[in-house]
Amino acid sequence: MTKITTTEIHFTFCECNCSDTLFAKGERLTPKLLAAVKAVELIPVGNCHHNFEDGGCTVSVLLAESHLVVHLWPECAKTVVGDISVCNFSQNNYQKSLALLAELKHIFQPEKVNQWVFEGPGKKRGSGIALWMKSFLKKMVRIIKVKH
Repeated sequence: MTKITTTEIHFTFCECNCSDTLFAKGERLTPKLLAAVKAVELIPVGNCHHNFEDGGCTVSVLLAESHLVVHLWPECAKTVVGDISVCNFSQNNYQKSLALLAELKHIFQPEKVNQWVFEGPGKKRGSGIALWMKSFLKKMVRIIKVKH
């Protein structure tokens, strides 16, 4: 039996110094994300985005290896929340996932970065994701309290 493993990177970028236009429209951000995916030799097989009325967007890139999803929150200190997930079935894509994270840092130019990297079989991911979400929500509550 083949052991299937995954690499998951969850991240928040705060106080991004990128162009405001990236935060406004998913159709402007999608080509940059696709170029980043291709630059690290992952394989995009589809993409979609959703623009929010008051700014911000969500962009998803479906990969042959799994997915990349980013959520942009211009109203919360120009924050980007995202997730890179790759399967390591046919080859180990761990280094490619780290390289993609570096490409995203270059695109968004954040002042503050939080990242969590998880490796292992799918059954171990749940607890890591729960810890990441708990940490993220605490940070977002602090940001919202500071703004209001």
